[in-house]
Amino acid sequence: MDDGQCKRIYQEALKGLTGTKLALVPLDFDRAIKSENLSIEEVRRGVHEMLHNHPEDRSEGTVEALMYIAGHVGPPSDYGSILATLLLSSNHSRHEDIAHALQVLRYPHAVNALFKAAQMSHDYLNYDDSFGLARKCTWALADIGTPEAFGKLQLLADGDNPTIAGYAQKRLDSWNREKHRKPL
Repeated sequence: MDDGQCKRIYQEALKGLTGTKLALVPLDFDRAIKSENLSIEEVRRGVHEMLHNHPEDRSEGTVEALMYIAGHVGPPSDYGSILATLLLSSNHSRHEDIAHALQVLRYPHAVNALFKAAQMSHDYLNYDDSFGLARKCTWALADIGTPEAFGKLQLLADGDNPTIAGYAQKRLDSWNREKHRKPL
């Protein structure tokens, strides 16, 4: 599978969206994969290979397609490290989705990436004066729950941006109350 096939599968799956559907469903992907004359296993191998092969160099459309398709066919075993790499790349506009995925995965090796991403600015987010990406990063750090994550939240809480500092401080203040959310 190549970038072109990946994009075609994603675009074909999007055709399954109708006025009342809010999300792509497995049938949309199954139909789209069949339209490329590929098996689920071929697509899984292709998606995993493309994600492993410098995901930060992929085009925005391919990054988005890979994330959605990986959700359908199953993410690779090292998805956390791939997502951490993508979180810091500027070749897409899925940063908030990636931060949320890292929160769900509670991937401890993403702590530095989440810390850096909370302080990054992207042109496509210039309208967002509430710093939604940073907020998602603070939630992910809190749910990862390691001492390193706690330390990064402290650094963010002491930072120059009062909005981001407030998000980080709120997570620090809730640290003990939210222990049930932390894997450690």
